[in-house]
Formats: sequence, structure tokens, C-alpha cells
Amino acid sequence: MKLRIFIVSPTESVITKRGKRHPNLAEYLLDKGFEVHYFTSTINHASKELFTTTELKKGKEQVDYPINFIDVGLYKKNISPKRFIWNIKFAHKVYKALDKVVKRDDIVLFPSRPPELPYVGKLLKKKHKIKLILDIEDIWPDAFLINNKIIKSAFYMYCNALNFKSVACFDSVFHVSPSFMKWYNRYAPTKTSVFTPLGITSLEDNLNGKKVYSKEPNQYKLFYGGTLTLQFDIMPVLQAMLKSKLNFSITLAGDNGSGERAKIIQEYLDQNKIEYHNLGLLDKNSFMKHLGYSDISILPMISGGLPKKFYDALGSYKPILCLGKGGAYDEVKNHDLGWATSFMVDDILNILNCLNIDVLNNKINTIAKHRSMYLEQHSLATIHNEIIKLKQCNNSHKN
Repeated sequence: MKLRIFIVSPTESVITKRGKRHPNLAEYLLDKGFEVHYFTSTINHASKELFTTTELKKGKEQVDYPINFIDVGLYKKNISPKRFIWNIKFAHKVYKALDKVVKRDDIVLFPSRPPELPYVGKLLKKKHKIKLILDIEDIWPDAFLINNKIIKSAFYMYCNALNFKSVACFDSVFHVSPSFMKWYNRYAPTKTSVFTPLGITSLEDNLNGKKVYSKEPNQYKLFYGGTLTLQFDIMPVLQAMLKSKLNFSITLAGDNGSGERAKIIQEYLDQNKIEYHNLGLLDKNSFMKHLGYSDISILPMISGGLPKKFYDALGSYKPILCLGKGGAYDEVKNHDLGWATSFMVDDILNILNCLNIDVLNNKINTIAKHRSMYLEQHSLATIHNEIIKLKQCNNSHKN
């Protein structure tokens, strides 16, 4: 008899462009002989639009497992009363749908957010004696920057109340960034979680991007891929480039001019005659191609886990210049995947001035050494192995 697993993922499905962890996991488990059931919503979280009837029909036809698109309407802002109500409605409908079909010893995977979903898992486990998996892709309330003190306090109290009741009930737990362990330990201090990063997929696995330097570069090519927002500040890097005794250029990709800092950055580059290439929005293949031409990838972070930019860089064997703090900062520092520094211009300048052929080759060799643990296939295999352990635990209890 096939082991049944139910995957609940509100904004990830086979028809979403971003966020493929759960759809890829569903396919992986299906190939391993599992009976997979998938529950998601009808909203395109990236564009804040509803998928069309045609898109939903195509989505169901694309996969070899039943996929349930649950419609609870639309929200336009990530932080809003409508989003809050949407979360509650979705969780309620998920509970009703699963309550009808799950049986003892079935396995159900829930994401860590919104907090209503793990709480649904707790209720279903108590009623049906199912096994629960928690996938920590994001951490609420910590991930939200809320300026209004009253709203922030209320939101934190609400999330914490649900998380304290539900998180510790899960039988197996995975996290995509080591920095998320602090969140998990708050609610389940005596339990463990397994690191399974989102990882380098076939799209980021860019062997052509690997460079081994046989002579000193005449110019060091920096690369920043992403929007030029207030949160991701590359201005200190540009200022350090201008002061450096070495020759630098920078390539920008991923901003069509809409970022809050886009105009300021463009003006600074032009006024100071810094050599640059602003490529705007690119498809993934072109993006990875230009990243492959570069020497160093810039990753400014204020907080958070391991963003896609992190895997883009490692997929192309590019040392990372990581500014700020958070999961990416810790990984770069702990495994010597590049340089972890502050946003201070002088700190960045010290790094740039010390670049040479040996430094770059050493960083690339270190990335090659650690790269396998950041592959998506490694994460999927790890999750699969942990699920097998749950199955074996079920069987031993029966015996």
C-alpha cells in the first residue's frame, strides 16, 4: 500500500513562476512511489491576481497527482486586513477539505506561515492521528517590518499565540535557512529541525560560470542581480569601488527602473564615471549567463534567510560579497563562501583592495567543496529520507 502524503502550500504550485519547492517535492515523492495530494490557492502571490480558469485547468492537467485549487478571493497587499482574513479563510477551507480525506498515519506537510495552517495541522492530528511535517520557509511574525507599534504588537501576539500551540506538535521539521532555528527553538526548544535549503536547481546550476584564474584580472567585474530598493543597498559598494586602488566594473540586472534606489544609483554611476552595464529585466538564462561572466556577486541583506541570489551565485561558483546580517551573511562567513562585511564603505574597501588571483581561486575552491549541500536535489532527498523514518516509526508502533 502506497504511503499517502498531503502537501499544503498556499502560494506555490505547478503554475506559479516563483516558489517551486513544494511542486518539486511533490514530483520527487511521486517518483519515489508515494501517493501525493496537493492543496493550494487560486492566487498568484507575485502579481496579486487570480489565476484564470484556463490556467487552473492546465495546472491540473500538468501533474500526475490530484491538485486542489482553493478559492478564497484576492488580497492586494502583503500586510493588510484583507490578507489577514484571506489567511483565516484559506486555513478554514483546508481544514474542511483535509478533515474529509485524511486517515490515521497519513502524512501532511504544512508551511510555517501563515500561522493558521500549522494550527490546522494540530487540530487534524488530534482528531485523526496523522503525522505532521513543518516546512519553515518563512518566519512569522519576525519576517514582517511593521512600523505601527499597536498593529505590530497585536500581530506578534496573535502569531505567537498560534505558534506556541501548534509548532511543537509536528513530528518532522525542516528549515531553509540556519537563521530560522532561533524562531523554531522559541516554540519547540527541545526538538530538532533538519536544514534543507531551497537550493540550486537546474536553472542555477551554471557550470559555465566557473572560473579558475591563471593570471591577475585587469579588471574585477562585480555583479548585482535584483531590484535596487531601500532594503538592498549597494551604494556603499559603489563608493568603495570609486576609492579602490584596483580597477572595477559592475553589472546590474533585474531592475527596470522601478526600484526606490534605481535613479540614485544610475546618477551616481554616471556622475562618477564608474564603468557599468545596466541590463534591466532579464530571463533566467540571460541572467545566469551574465552572472557567469562576472567575478564576484554582491548580496546586501538587512535580515532574513537565504534568498535566490545566494543560490544564483553558488550555482555559478561566484564568491559572494555579503553585506549586513541574516542567514546569507552567516553562511558566507561560516563556510568562507566569499566575504561577510558591514555596510561601512571602509570595511568594503579593505576587501576590494585585497583581491588577487589567489584570493579568488581559494574562494572558488571553497564554494566547490561546499556546493553539494546547497543543491535542491540534496534537500529533496533529505526530506524523502526523513519521511521514510516517519513511516518506519508508524510501522514499529503498529507492531
